[in-house]
Amino acid sequence: MIDNKEFRKSAHEIVDWMADCFEKIEEYPVKSKVTPQEVYAKLPDSAPEQSELMKSCEWISNNSNQRY
Repeated sequence: MIDNKEFRKSAHEIVDWMADCFEKIEEYPVKSKVTPQEVYAKLPDSAPEQSELMKSCEWISNNSNQRY
């Protein structure tokens, strides 16, 4: 479990990423360019033992150009 300070830092980073997405909302397609199966295939087989909040956020940032 992450401490309160790390949670706040992570939460601010997520909100910043969301705000960036809203600033560029016109660039996103109306419909998804991927199928549900493509998203499902990228999920791990099981949930992590420890919190991976920032790892998830980093993945989102690194893959945000894929325009789901």
